[in-house]
Amino acid sequence: MLKDWWQFTLALFERMDKIHMSLIAAGVAFYALFAVFPGLAALFALWGLWYDPQLIEQYILHTADEFIPSGAADIIYGQINELIAAGPTQLGWTTVISFLIATISARAGVDALIRGLNAANGVRSHSTIMGFLLAYVLTLVIVGVVILGLALIIVVPLMLNFLPDVPLRAWMLGSIPWIAIFVIVLLVIGIMYRYGPNVKTPRTAIFTWGSLFAALAWALASYAFSAYLASFHSYNRIYGSIGAVIALLMWFYLGGFSVMLGAIINLELARHRRVAAARKLRKAAREDTTPKN
Repeated sequence: MLKDWWQFTLALFERMDKIHMSLIAAGVAFYALFAVFPGLAALFALWGLWYDPQLIEQYILHTADEFIPSGAADIIYGQINELIAAGPTQLGWTTVISFLIATISARAGVDALIRGLNAANGVRSHSTIMGFLLAYVLTLVIVGVVILGLALIIVVPLMLNFLPDVPLRAWMLGSIPWIAIFVIVLLVIGIMYRYGPNVKTPRTAIFTWGSLFAALAWALASYAFSAYLASFHSYNRIYGSIGAVIALLMWFYLGGFSVMLGAIINLELARHRRVAAARKLRKAAREDTTPKN
């Protein structure tokens, strides 16, 4: 068993080195930096059609503080506050055009991650037109999943207020935002793993060990990075006024690296299952051909 785990770990590092995963994660972080603000604009444009944007600040942002580094959070929250100040949106051509422009801009981050997943799978990227359409559709799907998840984060606590005031209710009210955010991240990663790579073989399931590892790794890395910045403030001392931007870029790098590592784990687990199945077949074949006394 220990030997199998050691070989599995070595195979992971070999695959990581082969595809230059650190460089891919850096590229994903670069494009994510340009995609995050159009993505937020698209999210709030759609959210504002049905809900008050201030609900996001009331129910969600205080939970995200634990994971988003302080400097990065200042940039993101500043943009969110501007979008909240704009108030609810009205359905019209202006909203539709703004949403289309925002999602087209945000797809660059999704496209970078798709290319990274193709590299991890050892396959060629999609054609230019197909790649654009796939990245755009996945961007729309991700926006929809996030909106649905945010709605649940807000609606479920409101429903729980009708329950008796018992310790269980207080625990659920405090835990639901954390759990929901984690599930949203897990679902988005699973969707990317399943529909992003240009593979012909049976596609990966949405919920896998790799997606679970990626979500947990990003959460833990984000928490550790946030604690580091809060304790040492080294980024502001080293980078000065752009320290917050560097922190945000580093946070995206941790996310890209975690997602890529989860994809590689899925690939190695699948390879391990194929090898185990082949060994089992060879063993059965040898037993069938062995003369019986």
